[in-house]
Amino acid sequence: MVPVAVGGGIGIDGKARAGFSGGSGSRGGVRNESGEDPLFICRRMVIFASEDIGNADPGAMRVALDAMHSFKFIGLPEGVLPLTQAAIYLALAPKSNTALTSYTKAHKLITETGPLPVPNRLKNATSGLNKSLGHG
Repeated sequence: MVPVAVGGGIGIDGKARAGFSGGSGSRGGVRNESGEDPLFICRRMVIFASEDIGNADPGAMRVALDAMHSFKFIGLPEGVLPLTQAAIYLALAPKSNTALTSYTKAHKLITETGPLPVPNRLKNATSGLNKSLGHG
């Protein structure tokens, strides 16, 4: 990544910059050579680590967060090195979207049924009355 300062989507080199799905195309500030805010890329890597890698490699989340922290600490231009390292790690990591699909199913169920009561077996049995009601 080569830093390019831009404003209004045009780089100081005069070239138009297209953001990731328009996510930050109109914001000014520091950009990489594609015109994207590196912190936006960091956020996308954290989301990718959770949404697309998930429990197939739980360490991927830590790698993405460490890269974001490192970038914030180091800044440009050297801050691109931890981002690059994390991007390579995430690209090569095994993938699982189970967290996303599980959440989607749970959200759909709650939307359709409303909140359900906590099952008695999961409630604390802090007294004899609670135990007699089947708690715990």
